[in-house]
Amino acid sequence: MVERQLDVAQRLAGLIDAAPELERLTEVPLNIVCFRAQPDGVPPDELNDLNRRLGAAVLADGRVYAGTVYGGVVALRPAIVNWRTTEAH
Repeated sequence: MVERQLDVAQRLAGLIDAAPELERLTEVPLNIVCFRAQPDGVPPDELNDLNRRLGAAVLADGRVYAGTVYGGVVALRPAIVNWRTTEAH
């Protein structure tokens, strides 16, 4: 079960790395993936607000809490901990 969660976190990290509008902020040694949205056309001084709004939208959905501040920037930080979580999620 733990190995599957670690695999899911690595899969998520790979998807983030492959997406030009996302930026992974840390290595992923365990089950936490810290990243932020960084789409073209959004000035750097507006990225924290954008990611804060994204985190609020995810939280409003009611299934996940993933917001944090890392290194002074607002980020999303999903932790893969539910034993039912799969790559499909």
